[in-house]
Amino acid sequence: MATGESIVDFEEPLVQGNGRERWFLTSKGPVAEPPRRSDRAFRRAPRCHREKAPREDERAGGHRRIDRYCQSKMFNEAIAEEFARARRAESALSLLLIDVDHFKAYNDTYGHLEGDNCLRMIGEVLRSIAKRPCDLAARFGGEEFAILLPGTDRDGALRLAKMLRSALHRRAIPHSESSKAIVTVSIGVANISDRFATPSELVAATDQALYTAKKHGRDRIEAAADQARAA
Repeated sequence: MATGESIVDFEEPLVQGNGRERWFLTSKGPVAEPPRRSDRAFRRAPRCHREKAPREDERAGGHRRIDRYCQSKMFNEAIAEEFARARRAESALSLLLIDVDHFKAYNDTYGHLEGDNCLRMIGEVLRSIAKRPCDLAARFGGEEFAILLPGTDRDGALRLAKMLRSALHRRAIPHSESSKAIVTVSIGVANISDRFATPSELVAATDQALYTAKKHGRDRIEAAADQARAA
């Protein structure tokens, strides 16, 4: 996209290997040229970027619509391209899936407008953490987010997940229905390996790690590799 063009949000489905469908909210807009690096994993930025400008349609009855529906395969292509590139170059690729803890209770207590504002603030925290031009932050439908991290190994992804969790603690968004009294997130982490033959398998493994994080008490991080060792 050329400099000066407007930023557009897209929402689109990704069907996992188990048949489960997830919706991703992504953004496309002008971005700075990424710095040159000797590491092959940083030579090309993905086609999707995190920059965002709201585009609002109108619901019947005058309510503003938050959902954006995609007419491209942008996020699917980004995962497929980065997955294929990592396999060819034998480089790292990690994925984080992030779920807002007790978000239904938040909406019930504070209302949907405040719920939307809460998700916006969490998105700001994500963008402040995943700052490289090659990183991709996306929103699922509902209260889930994803971060795709080319050139990042498992340890690096776990460090970023911890930074994200700590940054959200410092942001301290009030949540009276949470035992922590603030908004928290659970995070699943997975890294490309020979165990994953397709991008959908990578997503499914990350999703399982996220499920484990929520099952074990929320406000925590779980890695797919840890789940594999425990099995």
